[in-house]
Amino acid sequence: MASLRRSSFFIPFALLIFPAIASGEGLDFELDASSDYFEAKVTWSAPIYDNDDRFGAGFIYADDFKIANVSVAVTDDRLVRALTLGLGFKGLLGEVEHGRDDFDLMALGFHGLAEYDLRKTPSNLPLVLWASATWAPDPLAFSDSTEYVEFSSGIYFYFVRNAAIALGYWYFESEFDENHGSIDESEDVFFLGLKVSF
Repeated sequence: MASLRRSSFFIPFALLIFPAIASGEGLDFELDASSDYFEAKVTWSAPIYDNDDRFGAGFIYADDFKIANVSVAVTDDRLVRALTLGLGFKGLLGEVEHGRDDFDLMALGFHGLAEYDLRKTPSNLPLVLWASATWAPDPLAFSDSTEYVEFSSGIYFYFVRNAAIALGYWYFESEFDENHGSIDESEDVFFLGLKVSF
């Protein structure tokens, strides 16, 4: 039954991602890691319904947690050419360990992102600054989880046209129901990675 609930939770996001694969303009693969953290993610960019839409999927693995995610966001760079802003949703599914206890994480969060591409400025530096945040309040957190907050930021250094070294920071905090009340679990890491674009 649990696997059925998890499958039905992610079906709507899969249906959103498939059109992006078929008509995507850009496809990015990224691998990030630290001493006890690993993340793999893929992002598709596609102009759908006259909007620049971004679809993503990823998986994070560490000693105390495993989190899979899918996301969709509408982005725009009309305010400033080098600045891209986006708003959308992010679904999360995983498992978090706290002491001897394991908690199931399931949430649908509000998702925002921002990127500043210095390659599009007069300086023409091969750098992109980025940040993203996700928040799932209690009504949008399911299973054992009652709230979820995630923030990440970093910089891409493009040493060739379609490949960049990633330096970044990732933080998450989640609240879980327990028999005797609620507990908070949080983690933050600094990571190094590689991003390849097609």
